[in-house]
Amino acid sequence: MIIIFIFITLLYAFGTLTPMLEERIPTFFVILALVLFIAVLLSLIYTMIKRIREIKGGEEDDISKY
Repeated sequence: MIIIFIFITLLYAFGTLTPMLEERIPTFFVILALVLFIAVLLSLIYTMIKRIREIKGGEEDDISKY
């Protein structure tokens, strides 16, 4: 599941960054967009892995924490 998510996110990033490179947008903005994509991707992967571990550990519902 994680591999599929990463693949879809990378396709989205490629589809967004390719036109930016073709239109000769300043390098700063391309790098900024790339950093943002990577940050979002890493945070979502971290959250997904954390949730999978919770489910495997028997915590189906987090309501007891609140």
